[in-house]
Amino acid sequence: MSRASLVLAKSKSELTRAQARYNFVQSEYDAALLAATALADAATTAEAVADTSTRLLVQAMRPTGSPRQGVSPLDVLFGDSSEEALLGELSTVERLNSQSVDPEVLAARADRDHDRAVAARAHADQAFTAAGQLPLDEARTELEAAEAAVTAATAAVAALRVAGAAATQVAALPPAPLDDGRLIDAAWTAPGSGPITDTFGPRPERPAGAGPFHYAVDIGTGCNAWIVAASAGTVSAAGAFSGLGNRIVIDHGNGVTTSYAHLVDGGIAVVVGQAVAAGEAIGLSGSTGVSTGCHLHFEVAIDGVRTDPIPFLAARGVTVG
Repeated sequence: MSRASLVLAKSKSELTRAQARYNFVQSEYDAALLAATALADAATTAEAVADTSTRLLVQAMRPTGSPRQGVSPLDVLFGDSSEEALLGELSTVERLNSQSVDPEVLAARADRDHDRAVAARAHADQAFTAAGQLPLDEARTELEAAEAAVTAATAAVAALRVAGAAATQVAALPPAPLDDGRLIDAAWTAPGSGPITDTFGPRPERPAGAGPFHYAVDIGTGCNAWIVAASAGTVSAAGAFSGLGNRIVIDHGNGVTTSYAHLVDGGIAVVVGQAVAAGEAIGLSGSTGVSTGCHLHFEVAIDGVRTDPIPFLAARGVTVG
């Protein structure tokens, strides 16, 4: 098993653990929040009862000469209480009205109901605080990190598989013909100026739509830069060609051809059958076809089999890049 596969297996194991922890903390949080909400509802009812006890006390302590009587259920119905506390208040009114309206008794009852309401609200607040202290955010962050790690490890394994497929493809190719020195005495030159941005060979990471093997050298010429014939020959193709965009092919004789691709639209300056000299301008660089930016895609083929342009030109005293 490759190192990348081991990393993927470990990442998946960590993801399973993080998912289980998150699920547990989430269930704990849901239960705590449900309990806190129930306590908050109980506190609201206790506060309504305390308010009713206070109103009873106030009425019982009216100035001398005022009739002292209990609270009517209608007072509750038309008061400010919520529907949740209404039944509790009505029950309290009936219970208190059936008892003595002695102010001392009512005062004691009001104090007790007030203390119960305060305690109930404090208990509810504590429950909400405890729910908020559960490490739900921490568990979520850990889960997201584990998911990202699995994604990265999966991509790494996929890249290795692509690289392996490319290597297999290269191994299955017929051997490139040996450079037997054909045209060794002919004049050769670099087809464009700029740094080498991609070389001949497999490329695990490739632009969308491109193959796993790069049969050329890419030269970072920039946009609208003049491209020249690498050597004298006759133009055998000039026009759009699949993913290579606008392309020129020059036949140099003795089975050697060169190809210049991704030229800008309208940037082909030669026609099929035209004879060109080494270093003669033939077109302008661009980014047509499958390309991520302006550059020259330069190929060399010997007897129809593409070969690495860099050593081919180096053998003729030409440095690219």
